Amino acid sequence: MPLPWEQDGPPPEPPTSAHPATLPEEELRKVCHLDRGRTSGPGGQHRNRVATGVTLIHEPTGVLGQASERRSPAENERVALRRLRLALATDHRCAPPKARGFDECSTALWRSRRKDRRIACNPSHRDYPALLAEALDVVSDSKWDARTAATRLGVTPTKLIRLVADHPPALAMWNTHRQRKGKTTYKPQSGYALRPAGAGRSASSGFGAPPVAGCAGALSVAGAFCSFDCSGYAMRPW
Repeated sequence: MPLPWEQDGPPPEPPTSAHPATLPEEELRKVCHLDRGRTSGPGGQHRNRVATGVTLIHEPTGVLGQASERRSPAENERVALRRLRLALATDHRCAPPKARGFDECSTALWRSRRKDRRIACNPSHRDYPALLAEALDVVSDSKWDARTAATRLGVTPTKLIRLVADHPPALAMWNTHRQRKGKTTYKPQSGYALRPAGAGRSASSGFGAPPVAGCAGALSVAGAFCSFDCSGYAMRPW
């Protein structure tokens, strides 16, 4: 039975010097170590189920994807491959193309998905890991600034943040880098940023936001969301 991202037609050709998250399945599998077998878990029916667990390790980077919630080892392997793509998109950075304009800083896939400075892709779609990887490569090269990266990619900062926020670990990673630089962190599903604890509202940035009741500050707000959502994501059958 096809999984959701396998119903989207043939994948596009990856660009030259492609991010590993964009590689065709056969090429990606060639550089991965596959580990099958029983994973830890309680006894009974659940223990029998997790005996079909699969771990795929991308050998050049050490990034891995795991799945054990399905009864079929073959299905778990396909889910693990999908999770590996998302993990690579989040954790591994490649240098984006040198650009003289935003069209030269984006791939054909990105341009096909961009319309009127908007970019959108259902996170269950086959194209999502490739778009996420491309977005984060440009974000990283733009010193983790949403406005700069969005300009280079030809989209609005709000749409760029929302695309990344559809995969909570990716937004958590972005916010961690911003926090290290003493910058505001971005809210999930929003184009606004939260202020660091104790910081005043900036009149010039346009990203000021009132504090959230009952929260210690921006890092705890972002962290609370991501730790909650990521725990759910780990069990989500992508």
